[in-house]
Amino acid sequence: SMKQATIALKRKKEEEAAKMMQKAIQTKLLNASRKKEVQMAKKVLKISDDWRKKERRILTAHLKSINQNNSQIESLEKKMNQAASKKGKIAQEALKETKLKNEIKAAKKDYVSRKLEVDAMKSMNLLQTKLSNATANRDHHLQSIV
Repeated sequence: SMKQATIALKRKKEEEAAKMMQKAIQTKLLNASRKKEVQMAKKVLKISDDWRKKERRILTAHLKSINQNNSQIESLEKKMNQAASKKGKIAQEALKETKLKNEIKAAKKDYVSRKLEVDAMKSMNLLQTKLSNATANRDHHLQSIV
């Protein structure tokens, strides 16, 4: 029975040792899988960080492009405003030109009518002079008869 007790103790110790070995192996496996998980997590984080960097680069490029487009649009708007301003000035000059042409026409009409008046007055003066001469001649002839 002593032998049996020793055998039982040995078995018990072996079972405990086996259990401890199993626990150690499980712990090692658990630690190894945790290390793998950590490594995988690090890889995932690195990949997502790389993506973020790429996205940031892409967004920065888009922003630069948008800013360039905005400045081009502003430049074109300025040119359009300048052209509109020039167009307005040209229209004002054309209006001034039309007004001056109308003034010239009016002045020509006025000149023609005044010239006609002057010519008419000259003709009247001439006729009056002839009438005066004829009257003077008649009076002279009448006096010579008397």
